[in-house]
Amino acid sequence: MIVDSLFTSVDSTDDDKLFENLPAKVYPEKLRKLLNKRVNKNASVKDVFEEVCQFFQDEGLTYKEVTQKDDPMRTLKIGDKMVAIVVEDYSRFNNSILPKKYVETIHFGWRDKGMRAIWIKKFEWEDLRKRTVLKSLILHACGKTPRRIFARNTYAMEIESKSLREFFNLSSFYGYRNASFAACLRDKKTDELLMAMSYGFPFYGKNKYGENSVECIRAASVPCTAVVGGMSKIMKFIVGTFGDKFSKALFYTDLAHYNSNSIEKAGYHYDHFAGGASHNVWVKTGAMFMRTPMLHQPISYLIRKGEIAAIPDVGNDAFILDVKEYKESHGW
Repeated sequence: MIVDSLFTSVDSTDDDKLFENLPAKVYPEKLRKLLNKRVNKNASVKDVFEEVCQFFQDEGLTYKEVTQKDDPMRTLKIGDKMVAIVVEDYSRFNNSILPKKYVETIHFGWRDKGMRAIWIKKFEWEDLRKRTVLKSLILHACGKTPRRIFARNTYAMEIESKSLREFFNLSSFYGYRNASFAACLRDKKTDELLMAMSYGFPFYGKNKYGENSVECIRAASVPCTAVVGGMSKIMKFIVGTFGDKFSKALFYTDLAHYNSNSIEKAGYHYDHFAGGASHNVWVKTGAMFMRTPMLHQPISYLIRKGEIAAIPDVGNDAFILDVKEYKESHGW
């Protein structure tokens, strides 16, 4: 059940004690920025595993628990297609306790068995937007997507990136982020916005792939809707419309939640795996925040004190689309 968060703020009188032994080279403004991250803006969920099971029951999905003894998470197997791995107990599931590459080993072990693994972490399920996307991903993995629309019944168009704020905030697991250019697919009959992709300067791959490269910032379709052939259609439009602006396009697949079937069919080629990612969670409040390099020193200190738990993630598969090769393969 969902209840109001018990931790909407933290008593500031504890701050001095919290940082009393912090190394000297940490500026006050950085500490304030870090302390502000303690506020949990989402609703606290008492039992995520129970809610996930209830969702499966409501959707008529047959499942069984296959959690092994001493596992720090609980695993549900749905038919012969996928597993849902639920992480609730941060005291047992964090980088300070788990062996190195533990999450990767578990994830790829299931994939080697032909199963798709979708991870559900407590802080993700508590975020109503992410919960909606998680439910959509699970239904799609089980072949239960409620609505299927063929790409031939859509049309592609250029769209201003900032006009996609509401769409990505509702449809993307990560929400909206600024981008340089974007395209979308709309329903020919209703004009409904069904799918969108946005691109911008590659933050991580700029030195490896050259100045004339871009990265997919966001890609999403309406939750619980599958646009069959949509990725191929929208990429064809993007290369045809914006292909003179870049020579290579990068695409990162979050393996904890997504697979890469459609992206490879759309003209991308596998490049490498990037692992070792983690999410920081304030143990007392359950609030999550991403990697923050400028605050590395105080974060590391608080991890050692047990105030913050570093929750490991699977990592990402990186894909590259070469515009020249793409055009040649399409006879352009």
